[in-house]
Amino acid sequence: MKTIRTKTLPPSPRRGMRIVARCDTWTETVNANYRLNLRENHARAALALAQKLGLTGKWVGEKLSGEEMVFVQNRAETSFSV
Repeated sequence: MKTIRTKTLPPSPRRGMRIVARCDTWTETVNANYRLNLRENHARAALALAQKLGLTGKWVGEKLSGEEMVFVQNRAETSFSV
């Protein structure tokens, strides 16, 4: 099972806010879309990396500490309810 972690990169004098997505040794950085909220921007970055790597399926994201999120594949055989 793959996981994608995303992190907000603050704006700099030359660039606006960006979101970087990481999976294993792969990364993808996308510019923030200011019309979207932060969670939607993190999902965009994770989607861009998943498409780049050819990963498919349904993904579920949850906020971690600070400006980070983690996305995991939601597979029926590994899901559970409490």
